[in-house]
Amino acid sequence: MKKIILGSVIVTLAATPWVNSDALIIPKIIVLTCLALYILPELSLNLKNKLDNKMMIIIITLSLLFILQMVIVMLVSEAPFEQEFFGRTGRGLGFLTYFSLILIFLYTVLKIKLLDISKIFQGILISCFFIIRIFNISIFRFGFFRLEIPN
Repeated sequence: MKKIILGSVIVTLAATPWVNSDALIIPKIIVLTCLALYILPELSLNLKNKLDNKMMIIIITLSLLFILQMVIVMLVSEAPFEQEFFGRTGRGLGFLTYFSLILIFLYTVLKIKLLDISKIFQGILISCFFIIRIFNISIFRFGFFRLEIPN
C-alpha cells in the first residue's frame, strides 16, 4: 500500500513548467504509468491466489471488459492513434492513463479487505460530505474560527 500512497503523492506533485507547454499532464502520466508497471508483477502473482473469491472475479471481469471497450473504441474511432493512446493535449485521458488506473485499482483491491464494513462506511461518509460541499452546503461552521491579522 505504501507504493500506491507514494505514487499518488508523486503524481500529484509532478510538474515541469520549464520543460514543456503541457506542464502538468506529461509528467503525471509518466509517473502514473511507471507506478502501474512497477506493481504489475506483484499484481499478476497475487491475482492467481484470489481467483477463488467471487467478488474478486466480478471486479477482474469488469476491469477486463472496460479494457476491451477501450481497445474497441481505439480501433473503430477515426481520431489519431496518438491522441487515443495518450489523450488530448492538456487532458491526458487516453488509453495509457485508464489502463494504468485499472492496474492500480486492481492492486489496491488485492491489498485491502473487500468487505471491511468500517472502511466502506468511512468512504461513503467522506464522499457524501464532499458531494454536499460541492453544492456550497456547509454542515460545520468553518467560518467560526477566523484569525484576524492586525494592521
